[in-house]
Amino acid sequence: MVISAILFLDSQCRKILSRDYRGEFVRCSHCENRLCGECDPGEVFRKSVESQEGRPVFYSPGLDATFLYVRQGSVYVVGVVRGNGNVPCVFVFLRRLCEIMEKYFGVFSEDSLKKNFTVAYEILDEVVDSGYIQTAEFGALEGCIFQRGSVFFPEKSVPAPPESGAGEVSWRGESVFHSSNEIYLDVIETVNAVLDEDGNVARSEISGKIVAKCRLSGMPTVVLGLNDRQMLVLGASDSGDQQEIELENVRFHRCVDVSVFETERSIRFVPPDGDFELLSYSFFKDAVQPVEIVCRSESYSGTRIQYSVRAQSRLPKNVSLRDVEIEIPVPEDADTPVFSKRGGSSVYVPERGVIVWRIPVLPPQKQFWLTAQIGLPRIRTEGTPARKTVTARFRVPYFATSGFRVRYLRVQEETGYKAKPWVRYLTQSGVYEAKIKETE
Repeated sequence: MVISAILFLDSQCRKILSRDYRGEFVRCSHCENRLCGECDPGEVFRKSVESQEGRPVFYSPGLDATFLYVRQGSVYVVGVVRGNGNVPCVFVFLRRLCEIMEKYFGVFSEDSLKKNFTVAYEILDEVVDSGYIQTAEFGALEGCIFQRGSVFFPEKSVPAPPESGAGEVSWRGESVFHSSNEIYLDVIETVNAVLDEDGNVARSEISGKIVAKCRLSGMPTVVLGLNDRQMLVLGASDSGDQQEIELENVRFHRCVDVSVFETERSIRFVPPDGDFELLSYSFFKDAVQPVEIVCRSESYSGTRIQYSVRAQSRLPKNVSLRDVEIEIPVPEDADTPVFSKRGGSSVYVPERGVIVWRIPVLPPQKQFWLTAQIGLPRIRTEGTPARKTVTARFRVPYFATSGFRVRYLRVQEETGYKAKPWVRYLTQSGVYEAKIKETE
């Protein structure tokens, strides 16, 4: 795949920077000296954006080229491709190009591009050669581009240039040094669920990811063992059957050696220096739901409503829910409610039309309840229907709801230094809703 040109334009589609990698837009076919309005890529882009209402991909018959762009703040970053280009690849590259410049300049904006245009052109020359993408990793460029933007990170020693700009480990320089060698892994799972009127799970999904924070010197190799379906079978259940953890939609960072994973069932990688997402996954099968919520509303002649809410933890022993916040929607013309409850605190928020029930800690297998009696100042008439679901927010530290576990984390480096590996778990709520059961 070849990128013919890259343009940086402001909010009015005026050119800030541009690079024509293949000399295809130096002059048009019917103008001797310079590009006319019909053949200038910047002008074609401006007209197309106005007429096409900002579609991210469009084709220009006059230039026989496809325009693809992303917008970062007030800046358009445009890639121009001739022929049959790889559209997803171009979009990923343009996003990474914005991230690289943001790391060099501290902030990616129209002003930072103008103030640091010399560094920006160096970056453009390094990432693409004659239209072919060479690299899109900050670590590889750090050893090639020594100039610094006017807004940049603190001074540090300049690393030696890498032997090859397109090496096997382009995302990491060889001269990285840290006085304390540590690597942190955060296993973060987000629970999305819909509960029916009886508190049973009608639909659920768990989206997980491993976020790494690497502070390791040299060129280390990290080996990670997981308990996914092919690696580790969890303990037997009451019936004697074994339970398996089956992960779906697994996506690895490019630093992971996928061939080792397929053969040895372990994750081996040379980590980038800094923060990055090692992998992401989904889990759709039955898992422990952190909290069961049952809400019932009972109406009395249209002049009074009573809400009864029950919240019960479904987590195993020694695991508690933290910062539980349950929102119960009420009619917009409700009077100040009268509460009775066991556990937590409650408040009526009239501007949002909800009752907020906050429980700092919900212990395992414990059940809390809340009753709210609300008066209505007028007889109810047909109008906009009230919401029929209760929403909940919570977090569960040191616990992964899917049963996901890191079995081991080992750091191998030729100098043999002692590294400190850390693994933390967190479950948090995403869209977590329970339907309200209404009675007259």
